[in-house]
Amino acid sequence: MERLTKIAPGLFIFDFGREIQGGLRLSLKTSVPLNVTVRFGEELLRDTTSGVSPCVTNSSDEIGRVCYNMRTGSRYEDVWTFDRSATIRNHEYIEGRYGELFFNETDVSIDSLTLGAWTVKASYNKAKS
Repeated sequence: MERLTKIAPGLFIFDFGREIQGGLRLSLKTSVPLNVTVRFGEELLRDTTSGVSPCVTNSSDEIGRVCYNMRTGSRYEDVWTFDRSATIRNHEYIEGRYGELFFNETDVSIDSLTLGAWTVKASYNKAKS
């Protein structure tokens, strides 16, 4: 994890610093049930002056947030439910670099979160190719 930033109450963005192939792992310390909308993608939203694509917006509030409606036609948006402190790992293979966590409660602190990834790694043997 290269960066996890709180940009608004209950809203965090993250950057793994490189594209990952695998899935997300989120640990949360909480004493109350919480829902979190998880969005993940390969690009960030840009201003509409950057051209026409699924990853542009005319809303200044959305610039720099994750483009989870990807150019490939894939869309990664999921809702995870924590009924207590726990760790959740998704079991869906995803590929991307950026994401956001949007909680239904605004008082979630960055100190209560631990975010990581499980990744798929395959060795390459040129002689066997």
